[in-house]
Amino acid sequence: MGKEELNAKTPTAPIDMTKDLSCPLLGLFGNDDRAPSPEQVNQHEAELKKHGKNHEFHRYDGAGHGFFYWHRPLVPARAGHGRLGQGIRLLRQASGEVGGADMCTSIIEVVSAEGMAKRGDEWFALSHAVVAYDHARHAHLGDVITLDFINGALDPGARAGVELTLETAKELRAALDRAIVAAEFEEAEVRGKGAVPIIVRAA
Repeated sequence: MGKEELNAKTPTAPIDMTKDLSCPLLGLFGNDDRAPSPEQVNQHEAELKKHGKNHEFHRYDGAGHGFFYWHRPLVPARAGHGRLGQGIRLLRQASGEVGGADMCTSIIEVVSAEGMAKRGDEWFALSHAVVAYDHARHAHLGDVITLDFINGALDPGARAGVELTLETAKELRAALDRAIVAAEFEEAEVRGKGAVPIIVRAA
């Protein structure tokens, strides 16, 4: 991350936090990735070694960004030869529990979805929706709620995604709750399709 990419939400580059790392780090990188690029991975590994941090990095030819993402059939064949399992053991053998307070993780919820999404001028049918809490990839923010609407049977470009601050996501949830209650009332009372809905207030 260059100085020009720093902002109020991300005032410090991740590499500058290396000296304060207090948990083991497992890195799985695609050599076709540009964020981080292989050169940036080398820089981070050199910094980890400089500060004596417990880490294990694996790199895969022919893989790009997010190649372990759940709906992408892009995991290289070599990923199954034991190195990933060894890396997980690195974390499990370290002091503390995996997923503890010092562990950097993603929160992901996946649901089936029926509907349509738009990319450019083209609409495509949905198969799933993914809600995640992770580092921002595009917005100049810190951690964000990401909404991905995808069709796993189509090419990787069959995706409509947004990155939202946590506060914006809460406001969106409240708006959805209000719209759903109104829609259920319309279905039940006006069209006679079901029972009168129970009103749910967003937290």
